[in-house]
Amino acid sequence: MTDQETGTEPQQQPASSPAPDMVPAARLNGALAKIQELTLALQEKDRLIAQRDQQIASLSSDMAGRQARLKSEVGEKTRTLEATVTENARLKDQIAKLEAYQRKVKIASELQVPGLLDILDVIPDAEDDEKQKAVMQRFGQFAGNVSKARESEILAGNTGTTVQPMSQAAAPSTPEGWSALVNSHPLGSPERAKAMDAWRKWEFSPK
Repeated sequence: MTDQETGTEPQQQPASSPAPDMVPAARLNGALAKIQELTLALQEKDRLIAQRDQQIASLSSDMAGRQARLKSEVGEKTRTLEATVTENARLKDQIAKLEAYQRKVKIASELQVPGLLDILDVIPDAEDDEKQKAVMQRFGQFAGNVSKARESEILAGNTGTTVQPMSQAAAPSTPEGWSALVNSHPLGSPERAKAMDAWRKWEFSPK
């Protein structure tokens, strides 16, 4: 039997309420907006990080280039410095030789020994004037003895005679003996040159 038949008004059904586990639309929209904001912030950070990486790579490349150029410049300057040091050493050596030669010329002029100026190149250099003078005095004595020996030979008309080689005979122990040995060989002969050389060594050897 219906309500109309019974004469009673129909009962209204209560309105349905949202399920307890459903999120309100406002809160959902706010969360989505927040997520979008965070996403954009992360993208911006990624962009900045990539930009910084590019800057670091560029700076590293520039630094490597500068280090290579600096190394090249240092190497070039080092080679230039070494060449300068070598050239300075060569010039100092030339100056020292020139000063030593000038010292020998001055002392030779003071000693006034004939022929001494002709053999300056073979006279050893000394540290100072006194030592140089002592060396040149011995050379002067040797040159004087040789000159006297030649004069005696020319005046006597001696052309030299054959004697035993020095290796087979005892070496002279006096200037006179050496002079006789030298004069025993013909002028210009290898034996005479050897005898002269041995006499010179004897003159300057420790006695």
